[in-house]
Amino acid sequence: HRDRCENAQQKNANNMEDAKAVQIQAKSSMSRFTDRQSKLRSRIKSLEGEMKDTRKKMAELLELRNKEQADFKKALKADAEAVVVLNRAIVALTGFYKKNGISMTLIQRGSPDKAPELAWESQGDAYKGHNEENHGIVQILAMLVEDYTLEMRKGRTDDAKAQDEFEADRQAMNDMFRTQKESYVGAEQELAEVEAAQQEAKGTFDQAKSDASDQDKLKKTLGTDCGWIKKKFGDRRKQRATELDGLAEAKNLLAAAQRGSFDELMLIER
Repeated sequence: HRDRCENAQQKNANNMEDAKAVQIQAKSSMSRFTDRQSKLRSRIKSLEGEMKDTRKKMAELLELRNKEQADFKKALKADAEAVVVLNRAIVALTGFYKKNGISMTLIQRGSPDKAPELAWESQGDAYKGHNEENHGIVQILAMLVEDYTLEMRKGRTDDAKAQDEFEADRQAMNDMFRTQKESYVGAEQELAEVEAAQQEAKGTFDQAKSDASDQDKLKKTLGTDCGWIKKKFGDRRKQRATELDGLAEAKNLLAAAQRGSFDELMLIER
């Protein structure tokens, strides 16, 4: 019984140490997980802000490009309409000059700064044109048509270049947003894993704490039971020692009697 009691107490002590060691390790893991969760939540919040800012810039870029294209189309339409009007004027003037036998050669004998005086309404069909002032009007209109045409061509070139730049900027922003999104998803996934590990560590800690409590109760029970056994064993050991002493004395008396030594017997009895 004593050996079983001592073995049980030793096992109880070992189990207590194991439970305390598990608690210490689980508590350390929980602390690490808590720190990691804090950093991940901060990172996620930062990435949310970055993605929001990127989306805003992408929207602003698209809005600006749409406005540029609207302005370009509006200007292109105005230039095209001007070209149509100018071409009609050229056709009308050319027909007028041919009808009235006016030379198309650029000749301007009057003052170069004086605007031509129109007399169409006053003279009607009899109006033959101011030959000395208006011979170059068709060429001037043709130059305006050419200017507008070049302006439209340049506008298309500039718009195409602006579109290429827009596409490049938008692609760069899309790439940035995709990288931010991937980082965000990765952080969210890691946070979920860390939270699960935190719960597992807490479960381990709680179980170890419960085990330590059980072992502590067992320790008290063993202390009561084994204390009685130890006391009984101690009393029994003293009794056994007395019995052995009596047995030894009896052996000595028997030996002295067998030898017939009265003096020795008297000495032993004393």
